[in-house]
Amino acid sequence: MPMRAARAVVPDRRRGLTPVLALGLLAAGALWTPGSVQAQGRSSSAFETDLALVETEVLGLERRISSLRADVSTGSLTRSPRIISERFSEAKYAYLVDDYERCALIFWSLLENDDLRGDPRRNEGQWYLAECLFQDGNLSPATDRFQTIVDQGATHPFYGDSLLKLIELFGRTGDHDKFNEYYNRFVRSSMDDSPTSLRIRYEMGKSLYRQGKLRDAQAIFAAFPRGSTYTPQARYFSGVILVAEGQAAISEGQQDFTRQRYEQAVVVFREALTLPRSTDDHKRVADLCHIAIGRLYYEAGSVPEAISEYTQVQADSDYYADALYEMIWANVEAASQIGSDADPNASSFERTRKYEEAIRAIEIFNLAFPDDRREPTLRLLSGHVRVRMEQFDAAIARYELAGDHFRELKVIVDQIVASGVDPMIYFNQLVDTNFVAEADLTVPEEARLQAAADERVAHAVTVSGDLYRQQAAIEDATDVLDLLEEALYQDASGGLIQTYRLHRQQLTSAEAAGLLLRSRLIETEVAWLEANLPASSRGDIRDLRAEIAAATGAATSVSAERQLALQKREVFNLQAQAVETRIYHLELAIKDLQGRLIAVEEYLVDARNRGERTRDQELEARRVIEGERTGLQAMQAQLREMKKSLEPRVLTGRLGADTEAESDDRGDARARLARTESRLATIRRSASGGGDFFRRLDASRSRLLDLDRLSSSARELMDRAEAAEVDDIKDEVKFQRRVVGELDREGVTIATSNEGVSGRIGERAFMNVAGFFEDMLVRADMGVADVYWYRKETTSQNREDLTRDKVRRMRALEEAFRAVLGDY
Repeated sequence: MPMRAARAVVPDRRRGLTPVLALGLLAAGALWTPGSVQAQGRSSSAFETDLALVETEVLGLERRISSLRADVSTGSLTRSPRIISERFSEAKYAYLVDDYERCALIFWSLLENDDLRGDPRRNEGQWYLAECLFQDGNLSPATDRFQTIVDQGATHPFYGDSLLKLIELFGRTGDHDKFNEYYNRFVRSSMDDSPTSLRIRYEMGKSLYRQGKLRDAQAIFAAFPRGSTYTPQARYFSGVILVAEGQAAISEGQQDFTRQRYEQAVVVFREALTLPRSTDDHKRVADLCHIAIGRLYYEAGSVPEAISEYTQVQADSDYYADALYEMIWANVEAASQIGSDADPNASSFERTRKYEEAIRAIEIFNLAFPDDRREPTLRLLSGHVRVRMEQFDAAIARYELAGDHFRELKVIVDQIVASGVDPMIYFNQLVDTNFVAEADLTVPEEARLQAAADERVAHAVTVSGDLYRQQAAIEDATDVLDLLEEALYQDASGGLIQTYRLHRQQLTSAEAAGLLLRSRLIETEVAWLEANLPASSRGDIRDLRAEIAAATGAATSVSAERQLALQKREVFNLQAQAVETRIYHLELAIKDLQGRLIAVEEYLVDARNRGERTRDQELEARRVIEGERTGLQAMQAQLREMKKSLEPRVLTGRLGADTEAESDDRGDARARLARTESRLATIRRSASGGGDFFRRLDASRSRLLDLDRLSSSARELMDRAEAAEVDDIKDEVKFQRRVVGELDREGVTIATSNEGVSGRIGERAFMNVAGFFEDMLVRADMGVADVYWYRKETTSQNREDLTRDKVRRMRALEEAFRAVLGDY
């Protein structure tokens, strides 16, 4: 005991207490010296003020511990009303910052665990879960969640929004049976002009249009009242349907009907342009209307009017590339009409100006949209236009540049086709460029865009992308399950759940605060006794001074050590975050280096084609690159292992939990305070008066003892509740492990089948792309040949004309000489 007393009075610095704290305790002991002038000079009201302050803090501590006890009174701390509210708010914040995955996970947990039963926020939680799934691209589960809301009927506050989303999902996923069912149930019975009804009808019209039911869709779109949010979009679709009907009539030879429909479509598009534009969708609709009108004018031969419409689409529009591309061809057509029968009086200057406008637009397009799949066509068009302008040298240069470009692309694609490797290796690059590490050759961007333009390839790419994402999600789920199992089945699993761990920390801090309040009651009682005991009895206080100092020092030490533990926990969290951040930056750096290796590979291909490197030099460089790539992949694997070892520490860190030493210290402090309180009670009998003061003091002390018992009770409840929840989590992990295993097996089976189909599609796609670039190359070479042939013909004709002129001149000269000679 003397050893522990000494440690309490002057705390060991190795336990984290500073010399300042030790001096504070010694200074506190100096206040209890016998015959203290300060104590003797104080009035009774000063002691009562000190006691009142302690009583106020005891009341606050009661509320604090009672609140912690109430949180776990339902048997599950993580499902207490306060925790549920915090999680609900956290999920809403995740939604606001577009973290839809986290938002969906929290709301799914709250709803699946029935934590919101009887809660007025349950309806809101159902909507947020469905909407987050929808925004995150999980359409099937989103459909189920919206369906749950709609099935509850119109009394649900999110019924209208959910019905709208459900109809949109049926249209997007192609579930025509469900769509038709909802069309008959809701659209035909809700033809009013309320905002909800209009939104539903608009989505219904779009879905009918996608299904090819143009008349039904037109009946919906044409009936939209002027002034609603969806009227501009509806008017645009009405015009599109008129155009589609006109195009269908061309094959039947109904030219008059087609012209009539086109004229009606222009009127509808013009009307849409007059409507107010209050949203971004309205601005996009306006751009689409200008492009549509331009196309109809172009079809009708009104090329200048078409160009005027295309120029209305601004450079910041999503459809600027389309408008610019079509305007290029419109300028070429306008130039070709100048000086023809269509416009015989126009000057060659105007024709040249139109060609120059087309060339300028081509240059803008190539600079602004180098990855557009229409860009190869414009390379050739640039040469064609210069031929028409009789700029033959410039035209040849353009054709030759285009030919070199197409030749390089064709060589690479031919190598891919002839490589004989698994077609999926190259097809994967159409899905995700990250797969380039698997291939000997990188699929050029132009080739990728041309391949993806094939409808079958695009569908196969979408399916494969979904499968790859699903497999990645399964791998992530497996990693999470491994992490949970490691945490759940370790030897010391107490304090595993963070919520319980934090509550235990709060209880420990509250208990330490209670010990401090008991020590303050002792200080107040000692000060009162020193001021009111007779001189003959003050020796007992002097004899008790060392014990009082030890007791109060022990209480202070417990509080200081608790604070130190919390500080260590905060430092640990900061260190863990710092390590996670550094790992993240290293991962980014590795990805950047991998991207640079890809760029070097592309450079090697170009360098060999230009003759700057031999094939052997390229292969040697590729071996070095492959070595670097292997090293980077090893670093990635090492970082993944580091993250796996870090995440359990973050998840199951115990620095904030009670340690055995802390429990021993609290027990020692309680015992010291209890002995001191008992000795003071004996000394108190020698004092006269102070009955009410001591009754209040004993009442506060008793309340603090009750709080100690309440805290112990709350701790026991937490232990039992956490053990039960850990068992539930173990069962859920086992269940999810089976589910993930089944999904993994199904995914492997589907992926295997998909690889066979996608591989064949990809192989055919690359063959088609090789054919496309070969055709473009032939066209470029033909352009050069045509220019030279035209020049040859022109030269031959000029020579023939000169010969004829020479013969005429010689004959005229001979006749002149004869006339002259005849005179002689």
